[in-house]
Amino acid sequence: MVPLRQYAAALQRGDSQAVGRFWADEYTFVNPAGERVTKAEEEQIRVYGDVVVYTTLSTLAGRYGGRAHQGDYQALVVLVKRDGRWQQVASQHSPG
Repeated sequence: MVPLRQYAAALQRGDSQAVGRFWADEYTFVNPAGERVTKAEEEQIRVYGDVVVYTTLSTLAGRYGGRAHQGDYQALVVLVKRDGRWQQVASQHSPG
């Protein structure tokens, strides 16, 4: 079975031991409530060769999509090194 299918099956079974074997020690999860679940409290920068995973807590205020937003947010940013420069390929901000 493909590892992702094994992971999904373990989640569906509620088998926390099996799920835990798929998580790296530095694994970070932002849950549906916008809470970051990790051992670190403020900020983490992890480099995996040509990939960087950055997580942080931030306070933002401004307008997005024509609406005002203000408060504390959990942020997750993924960057990939291509042609000698870093490019952001994914990001997420959740209230937190």
